[in-house]
Amino acid sequence: MILSLTSKQTACLAGVAVLLLLNFGCKKESKKTKITVAFDYSKFLEMRQNWNNLNVENYEYTYLHQGCICFSLKYTVKQDTVIKTEPVTTVCTSFGPPLYYTINQIFSNIEAQYLNPYVQEIDNETYVYCYEMKVRYDSTYYYPNYYEFNYAAKNVTNFCPQVKETLTNFKIQQ
Repeated sequence: MILSLTSKQTACLAGVAVLLLLNFGCKKESKKTKITVAFDYSKFLEMRQNWNNLNVENYEYTYLHQGCICFSLKYTVKQDTVIKTEPVTTVCTSFGPPLYYTINQIFSNIEAQYLNPYVQEIDNETYVYCYEMKVRYDSTYYYPNYYEFNYAAKNVTNFCPQVKETLTNFKIQQ
């Protein structure tokens, strides 16, 4: 027996199948607690918009990372792309450059940490997460000139509980 369905009936059946899969077949329940990060996200969005409105693409700044490792680097940015990175001090040991360089990438990193606070997930019972973020902004150019991420963990003993990052010596270039 061949079943003949109209396009409306086919669409209806497809919709029912999707709902059944979402409700019964494909939904994975998480036992983790929903993390709420202490952070002023509306101020962050306002400052990011202010920074973007300035349209600054050529600049340099000094970046200091303090956490379980420590390093300080000077970045030169042209057309919103890093063109030069130089070590600033020998006091800190450099283990390689950080994951972001331009101020736009720093904004993106802060936002990503806020939107997904889990830093390391092994399973529902073992994870490291960010519970608090502190950000200070430059009063002239609005970029984050200091930010701090505070971490906690469930069933993890070896993790870095705090990361602080500071941007100084910001100069607009031609």
